[in-house]
Amino acid sequence: MKRLLILSVLLSVCLSIWSQAVSNVVLTQEGTRFRIEYDLSEQIETSVSVSIDGSFTFRPVYELSGNIGANAVEGHNVAYWEALTEWGEFSHDLMVKVATMPLSQVIQANGVSFTMVYVQGGTFVMGATLEQGTDVAANELSHVVKLSSYFISQTEVTQELWNAVMGENRSFFQGASQPVNLVSYNDITTFISRLNLITGLSFNIPTEAEWEYAARGGKKSKGYKYSGGDNLRAVAWFGQKDGATYDNGNSESRSHRVATKQPNELGLYDMSGNLWEWCRDFYGDYSTEEQTNPLGPKEGTHRVVRGGSFYSRATNCRVSFRSANKPDSRLTHTGFRLSLPVSSTKL
Repeated sequence: MKRLLILSVLLSVCLSIWSQAVSNVVLTQEGTRFRIEYDLSEQIETSVSVSIDGSFTFRPVYELSGNIGANAVEGHNVAYWEALTEWGEFSHDLMVKVATMPLSQVIQANGVSFTMVYVQGGTFVMGATLEQGTDVAANELSHVVKLSSYFISQTEVTQELWNAVMGENRSFFQGASQPVNLVSYNDITTFISRLNLITGLSFNIPTEAEWEYAARGGKKSKGYKYSGGDNLRAVAWFGQKDGATYDNGNSESRSHRVATKQPNELGLYDMSGNLWEWCRDFYGDYSTEEQTNPLGPKEGTHRVVRGGSFYSRATNCRVSFRSANKPDSRLTHTGFRLSLPVSSTKL
């Protein structure tokens, strides 16, 4: 039979303002659990860590309920830590730290740095939403999707990063800050396996739902037709191929260095135009049912690509537009970006 937790705790450390968004942290004991109160200046996901005996070495705790994690709200929050369930009996002086999830993380791989941007989970309508107007296609059936939080790379993977991991660069349009191209879905899985060994993290290719939610700006979305705005020339390289120009395009029939156009609401670049981007899903029809963290069909012959490219017409650069390639295709107009689960990060 589980014994009750008997604590003699000096609650002297309810003090940790670890982020400018967090203030007025208060810790009190209620029987065998702790009540954690804090204020947030904005709605953002939070985490709790605890230190014992004044060591200032904090370890995360997980048996939490109330206004914590994705349930935190702007203003006053109350959460509970079930200490007995998680740690069993102990008697220590405690310090608590309430921290917001980092909005971005800079990661290094063989001397090359790249930025992963935090995307707070939420619920959105994927597919043919009103701002897409009459351009919507039959394969963009609107449906509700709920996503957990994740990180996504700020830019398309560059040739510099690809070369640092793979030791080669087969891209047609060459340049360290150019997005890598001529890489198949199968090539990318090899790259990611090596990147994970180098970093000790769990990178992947975004799912189609993760890609679209991030392209739309996540919880910060302003409802734009393209990723970052309704003026496509301001946010994308697009619309020129073999000397022909479509929809007032500007790309000069080639890819361009990443992050040279305006970012979207999350600070992500080139999710419309520049290069098509591989997604993890097999291509298939959307379901009309509400879904949570969908992974797409279990099998198929093609993988989804999203976002349009330097040669695409404007309609193909919309945040809801869908296309697909065979997994072994290596194309000058197709690259990718990375995703990373929150649980994999080193906080």
